[in-house]
Amino acid sequence: MDDELSKAKMSDQVDRLEATSLVDRNGWTVRVDGMDVSIDMTVDGTEYSLKVNFDNFPQQAPSYQFDGEWPNHVRGIDSNKGICIDGTRECYTNYNHNERADDWDPEKYDLPSMVHKIYGMVRS
Repeated sequence: MDDELSKAKMSDQVDRLEATSLVDRNGWTVRVDGMDVSIDMTVDGTEYSLKVNFDNFPQQAPSYQFDGEWPNHVRGIDSNKGICIDGTRECYTNYNHNERADDWDPEKYDLPSMVHKIYGMVRS
């Protein structure tokens, strides 16, 4: 995939996230650096930085990783393997769910819905 096309598609995903009420309502900070989007969020006094890498997007699901502190107490989140939910690159690679790679749909697993879901997992 062409890097410029991936970057344009990533920019659209960031615009979608920023157009929601999620960022303001939850006090998130969103930063873009190359093909990475960082979302800083605080949960129960702990600061987390969720880093989303959009290399090869939309052919491949983005990589969702925490940068620094990991909420390893959360089922489906492991600092050694990543975040195991449909729509993350790690789900289809590190957790050996290759058989579900065809389920990857960039519209269904867009940035706002994925970040909202991961935030909800960490808060629970």
